[in-house]
Amino acid sequence: MLAPTGTSRYASPLTRHRVLLGLVPALLLLSGWLLDRPQARTPAITVFVGGSAVQVEVADSPAARARGLSGRKSLAADAGMLFVYPEPAILTFWMKETPMDLDIGFFDGQARLLEIHSMVALDEHTRHVSGAPAKYALEVNRGWFAAHRISRDAVLQLPSVGDARHACCPVALIPGAPSP
Repeated sequence: MLAPTGTSRYASPLTRHRVLLGLVPALLLLSGWLLDRPQARTPAITVFVGGSAVQVEVADSPAARARGLSGRKSLAADAGMLFVYPEPAILTFWMKETPMDLDIGFFDGQARLLEIHSMVALDEHTRHVSGAPAKYALEVNRGWFAAHRISRDAVLQLPSVGDARHACCPVALIPGAPSP
């Protein structure tokens, strides 16, 4: 059957715009709900810095490193996030959407601590830059390094190749480990 002259069996452009405008609030609500959901966490492993144990989630992919601890409201006392890079480089961190004060330690390719920076919650302007090429960065609660009397040249000890907890991390993370 033909539509009457001057009409279409399809919605007019104005009707389509109204439908789309009606969907915008629903999409905004959905996106807010998705952003408020707790982010998926990677399995934690135990590393040691200067002999002190810390449970860390490993951020070893570009997506995991970009997400970092953003949105986290707290960390357990001896917990943190270990950022692992393929090669030593000058690293830059900031506190975008991170509502807790943190310390960050930068470690070179031999896993020696180069320096520690204190970072203020939600400070999106200050950039924390490693003074030398770093392969690892460890974010922990503010004061963790001082409380454990950890200073420059402390060694970051990663799980050994035979450690069952090492399953989450590639062997290449371990300084001096044989390649797979």
